[in-house]
Amino acid sequence: MGADRSFRAADQHADVCVVIVTYNSAADIGLLLGDLRRAADALAIRVVVVDNGSADGTRDVVRAGGTDIDLVEERNIGYAGGVNAATRRPGSYRYQVVINPDLRLPDGALERWVDSARRTGAAAVAPAMVDSDGSLHRSLHREPTLLRALGDALLGDHLLGRPSAFTERVSDPRDYSRPGTAEWVTGAALLARRDVVEAVGPWDERFFLYSEETDYCRRIRELGHEILFDPDVTVVHHGAGSGTSHELDTLLAVNKVRYAAKWHGAAYADLLRLVLVLAALLRYRRPGSRHTRITLLDPARWDALPKAEGSPAHVLPPRAASVVIPAHNEATVLARTLDPLAHAAERGALDVVVVANGCTDSTARVARSFPGVRVLELADGNKAAALDAGLRAASCVPCLFLDADIVLTEKSVLDVVGELGEPGVLAARPDRVFDASASTFLVRRYYRCRSRVPMLNASLWGAGVYALGGAGLDRIGSFPDVAADDLWLDLQFSPAECRVVPTDPAIVTTPVGVADLTHTLKRIYRTNRALSDEGGAPSTAMAVLRTVRGPVSALDALVYLSIAALARLRLGLDPAERWERDESSR
Repeated sequence: MGADRSFRAADQHADVCVVIVTYNSAADIGLLLGDLRRAADALAIRVVVVDNGSADGTRDVVRAGGTDIDLVEERNIGYAGGVNAATRRPGSYRYQVVINPDLRLPDGALERWVDSARRTGAAAVAPAMVDSDGSLHRSLHREPTLLRALGDALLGDHLLGRPSAFTERVSDPRDYSRPGTAEWVTGAALLARRDVVEAVGPWDERFFLYSEETDYCRRIRELGHEILFDPDVTVVHHGAGSGTSHELDTLLAVNKVRYAAKWHGAAYADLLRLVLVLAALLRYRRPGSRHTRITLLDPARWDALPKAEGSPAHVLPPRAASVVIPAHNEATVLARTLDPLAHAAERGALDVVVVANGCTDSTARVARSFPGVRVLELADGNKAAALDAGLRAASCVPCLFLDADIVLTEKSVLDVVGELGEPGVLAARPDRVFDASASTFLVRRYYRCRSRVPMLNASLWGAGVYALGGAGLDRIGSFPDVAADDLWLDLQFSPAECRVVPTDPAIVTTPVGVADLTHTLKRIYRTNRALSDEGGAPSTAMAVLRTVRGPVSALDALVYLSIAALARLRLGLDPAERWERDESSR
């Protein structure tokens, strides 16, 4: 009988690992598990169910379904978080199938699905979906654009056959009757090869619900893969999915804006926001449209929308944060940076992403030698592009950005992340100390003085590390192409929105000699001049002079101001825009 067919355990190899994320799914999950039992003879199947804090007995239904089902009990961490929790479970398999609990699998559907992937070698395969009455469910979509959003805002479901440039959803029945490629598909049913799952990395938990599959599919395409739609594989949409409410409808719109900001920047996202406000205005009679319109216009309200449930402030939950490390030819120092974070990355507590940008050395190989650390390789050595790429790849917020030559402990990450959970705090960094043990007398004096200047100790820049929560990331959108990203970041937030957290300090290795130091200062001053006059020489000079308390501190101040003046003089003689960094500390 079908009920006797067993699922594979974690220590057994499986053809396919089926991931099901449940939330109050008691009415549906038992039916889906029965479908999977019937398919277990033809395939070696492993089943992982991640329950997001259901209150309707879902977990009891899963437990009654058999002890060979891997049940992961979570708080409500969202759809993306649930998929990630399942993916972190140990086990060997060739394909991963992510499927909603309210879907049904007709006899032979899972076998045809896996066979389609085997036969074509596709990175990912999406099935056709039909509703329980047999009608077609439009599950294929095009990449979101402003023009498509405007077309959908003005016309909605009218004129379904309009040109593809003016609508995101694929509506032509002919496109569902033949195999083809899709730009993105609903996350309710998606198969991917295990190697692709590992290469793409975790689903982005910043989206919680909606747009997470848009982002995941784009990341598959960014790796050069295609998503195959196969109409010979059919699944049935049986239940009600995630349900609906004013807040969920608003979250759908807001996450479209977040997606646009992630991939196109703040200006593009602001234009999309206006288009979505227009869409809500045109549908003013629809329940919840006013709520959506008001929330879109006021990003301060976004944090009140559904999101992953929090955890105790001093307990590091699974994937408490993402750590993005841009690394350009950093093979000599990267290991010392990754070593304190390696255990957290390996056990899944932190999503550590190294972006090897324009490297000609072994930076990527060093990063890959640490289990759990993900590596992106970019041909271009541009740091802003590396930061944006790392931010797009990051699976969760807060997101901490760490220079590849800065040493930071896991505790420091935890404390900074905890501070970003405080009301009104959008950006934070840990304390920092300067390691000048290998530096010359004058450089040590410079940093002794710098450590005594309050305005420099309270700023985000200068530590080689900073972290942003969801609201902070919404504020900046993307990184501009400037030489000192941390200095630019300081100008985006008020002092009340930033924190320097007293915790294990970030260790900043200082340049060896004065010539090396002026290289880094030229980069800072060039960015400062390009952005504004804030933090310029006059205010800094006065702050330095106020630190003088005697002959020793006076000497330190004199060295600081002299080296600063020398760097500005060299910048005047060589104003050309180019990347300059200290090589002596590497």
